[in-house]
Amino acid sequence: MKQYVTDCEGPVSLNDNAMELAAAFIPNGEDFFVKLSRYDDYLADMVKRPGYKAGDTLRLIIPFFKAYGVSAVMMEDFSRSHVMLVPGAAKVLREIAAAMNTFIISTSYSPYIEALCGELDFPFENTYCTAIDIDRYVLDARETDWLRAVKEEIDALPAYDLPATGQLADLSADARKVVGRFETLFWHEMKGTQAGALLTAVNPVGGAGKARALAASVERTGAAVTDVLYVGDSITDVQAFESVKQGGGLAVSFNGNRYAIEAADIAVYGEDAAILGMIAAAFVAGGKDNVKVLLRGLSINIMNEIKLRGAHVMTGADREKIIRESEAVRRSIRGVAGQVG
Repeated sequence: MKQYVTDCEGPVSLNDNAMELAAAFIPNGEDFFVKLSRYDDYLADMVKRPGYKAGDTLRLIIPFFKAYGVSAVMMEDFSRSHVMLVPGAAKVLREIAAAMNTFIISTSYSPYIEALCGELDFPFENTYCTAIDIDRYVLDARETDWLRAVKEEIDALPAYDLPATGQLADLSADARKVVGRFETLFWHEMKGTQAGALLTAVNPVGGAGKARALAASVERTGAAVTDVLYVGDSITDVQAFESVKQGGGLAVSFNGNRYAIEAADIAVYGEDAAILGMIAAAFVAGGKDNVKVLLRGLSINIMNEIKLRGAHVMTGADREKIIRESEAVRRSIRGVAGQVG
């Protein structure tokens, strides 16, 4: 039986739950989270820090959630009241789950995934996500004050982007200043502190963690990797994409950023999840070659009807154009959440 595995934030929902929590409960939290997320990309993709994986932003932000009094109840209540689905995603996921073994693998915190499953009527036991019980951890007043002061110091540093080349030599002066401050904070100043202990207490499901979760889902169902269709959109999906491709399955970027598109077999982007239902049906009927036939045969009328802006089998040709178009759609439907990850 074919198996469908999807990331959550991007292909199913419009949220970036961790960023939204930061914006809600930390002063200037959205900008702070964006700086932190770009540092995550720097560590995972540019310097490839040993033991660090894409998506570990969700552990780096935890000490700051604690410093500003975020509790488990606050995370749960906020998540339940702020689920935003990609248009068509609920219907598409129901139809796919009726035809294929279906799993969600997400870097998102478990309270958000539980809220999402309630919204979709999707079984939580078919998900893999970042377990968190924030009330278990304690910061004393001294560390709380210190973290708040550090956060304000980082707020005063400039916004920055990472170079599209991925080369350290191309880092701007502003980027060097901010990532240098994060380097000192997380890997030197936090050593031996309560805040530092939090960094090891949370283990986000991203990067290699998603690849391991994918392997676990396949083991559960007995499916061959060649029968897996995996949908993702960001750097946290790259290693899962690579695992699927190596096993003969199909890796699909939906409204993906550069990282996802460069690792995918197929890139599609648009304002509705309907194309994912079409891809899944084609995959069930005839595997990945049938999906490629489907995409190459899409008419302009059909694309307009399902609000699809682009559908490409990745060959290397026009890659930069595809990345620009996909990232533009990503930003237009997800706002600031489309600029990170």
